[in-house]
Amino acid sequence: MIALLLFAGSSSYAQKQYKVLNWNSETDLNTYLFQYEHLQHLQREADLKKALQSKAAMLAYRDACKKRYISLMGEPTLPVSPDTHIVNSIKKDGYTIEKIIFRLEDVANTALQTQLYKAEEKDLGLHLFLPS
Repeated sequence: MIALLLFAGSSSYAQKQYKVLNWNSETDLNTYLFQYEHLQHLQREADLKKALQSKAAMLAYRDACKKRYISLMGEPTLPVSPDTHIVNSIKKDGYTIEKIIFRLEDVANTALQTQLYKAEEKDLGLHLFLPS
């Protein structure tokens, strides 16, 4: 029994304790990404300050922003006219409210419901209210 206690006590000193960095993948990755994003913002701020010094610099900055946007998002597609259906029409005094559903062809299973207010007087025109 005593030999067992001596053996257990001596094994705890068998390896030297090293001081290493504590690695926590969740927080360390988020910290790294946050620092990287902060550096990007600092670079954009410096680029914008340079661009504000002249019209030519601002145009060059604008073109660089467009190129960066296209490299991230790809070339813009041609606009597609949506498939529309008038669901309901309500006649009021001086105007008409039409409830319209837009089905977008380029986005699967996506529909947008809006209300179109049409005034009887031509000067007032049309008002389209999109949901927020």
